[in-house]
Amino acid sequence: MGRVNGLVERREFEYINFIDYFNKTMQSIKGEDNPPKGTTVVVVGAGLSGLELAAELLKAGVEDVVVLEAGQEKALEHTNSQLNPNESFHFWQTPELDPAFHRPWFTDSPPHYSGVVGLRRGVGGRSLYWRGVILQIEDWALADPVWPTAVREDLVTGWHGGTGLYDEIERDLSNWIGGPLDAVREPGEEALVDLLSQACSVQSTPVPLARQRWRTESGGERWRAYSPIARWISAGGHIGGNPPCVLPNCEVTDVHVVNGRVRGVVFCRQGRKTDERIDCAVVVLAGATMENTRLVAQAVAKTSGKRTSFTGLTDHIRQGFVVKIPISKLSTDFTPVGFALIRGNSQTKTNTFIEVEPTASPNHLLWDVWSIGEQRRLECNQVWFSATSTAPWEVRVSVGRSPSDDAMVTSQREELQQVWTNLTEAMGITNKALEFESFWYGAKSFGTAYNQAVEAAVVAPITYCCPLGSVDHDGGTTPLGEVTNEHGEILEVPGLFVVGPCTFPRAGAANPSFTTLALARRTARKIVESLLAVA
Repeated sequence: MGRVNGLVERREFEYINFIDYFNKTMQSIKGEDNPPKGTTVVVVGAGLSGLELAAELLKAGVEDVVVLEAGQEKALEHTNSQLNPNESFHFWQTPELDPAFHRPWFTDSPPHYSGVVGLRRGVGGRSLYWRGVILQIEDWALADPVWPTAVREDLVTGWHGGTGLYDEIERDLSNWIGGPLDAVREPGEEALVDLLSQACSVQSTPVPLARQRWRTESGGERWRAYSPIARWISAGGHIGGNPPCVLPNCEVTDVHVVNGRVRGVVFCRQGRKTDERIDCAVVVLAGATMENTRLVAQAVAKTSGKRTSFTGLTDHIRQGFVVKIPISKLSTDFTPVGFALIRGNSQTKTNTFIEVEPTASPNHLLWDVWSIGEQRRLECNQVWFSATSTAPWEVRVSVGRSPSDDAMVTSQREELQQVWTNLTEAMGITNKALEFESFWYGAKSFGTAYNQAVEAAVVAPITYCCPLGSVDHDGGTTPLGEVTNEHGEILEVPGLFVVGPCTFPRAGAANPSFTTLALARRTARKIVESLLAVA
């Protein structure tokens, strides 16, 4: 099954065409034969947080910046703009097709942090795959004292007397897409929002999205979510060459520490057997959570002794159901299609998303309804290492089952059942109770539920659960105010900064990308201030 121009189409996936596309676009760029031996700032990782931070540094006049990326430079465009929706959908669900997919850890707790869970290495990283959902961390989560007061104020209240970082980035993204992020995108989406608000007796809104959308010559729709690649290039950065530059195919294996302070990074270029080093005053770890945590652990071992585990690993807890419903059950003027949101509160700590799209049959709609809820930082969830004398260390992930997680799973299922009950009453459909399998021990995946719902001959909701790690919101291992100071600098290793969801002291229920962008800008500005102070 697949999605073609918003339609569900039944056909065999054209694997060979898909692979041909990536073989053509993923060109290996080695950078200069002699990359710079020294620079001011090295950023490790050219994804959402790394390039946003690097672009902010360029904007402030810090041009002596090198971004090292373990993956290749591929087509620097979002997958949904380069591939049709059918291919893009299968691409994400079948990561073995993606040359950029990589999992640099072992899990002790399958199905969690295994299967489809991994990194998407390459310039742009996950910013070329994500859906563009923009939600700020909820007030009830930010109010927790685990969030440093200064960080919370900079995000929400104002940065140095100006607008808050959330408002600043929302303004910039709105300018980029040409309108409000939460604007209704088509008449069908307004019909969907109205239907949900009336049926569920709660306010529903369009999901805020940082997406540019357009129609193809054939009449289909394509879109791209925001990526900081364009901002980096427009600020004067480039791929390869001399600073400010991104150097692909350069995997950072260690942080160079001298007398307790950062002095550079050690990396290995693809196809070479010897390590190289770039000296610098500041290193920013902007990779995925597991890689950031490994590099922090290795650096800390050089200053205060080996630390072989970091606790508090989190992802969001996600469960949902997919169901095919006849259009004849609806009495709206417009066919309700689109992407809508029912926000949670401080009691539920979960957000519910509803995405409705046409199917290959003109008489049915496919409804995907899911909840994403907070997972709290707990010691039973950890990233740990086999510390050795050589880098990189082996990374392992362990997940424990906690009462708070079980409570969230139960609460979400009650919430989803209530949404389904409300919809059946509004449409005159027989209310069949949702039947969930165990969240912890290999429940039905989204892909399986999706395919079964498309094939269903009757209105029958098919439930699914997403194993931890597969939501791709993992974080929490190097939190602000605990492992780092409020600026994101590692307490035990001056000059070493970390950005991304791994620094969130509490994640809330919101998708992390909005806060990731905001904190990347904040850390960049703090680095600029520190460099000016030294100068």
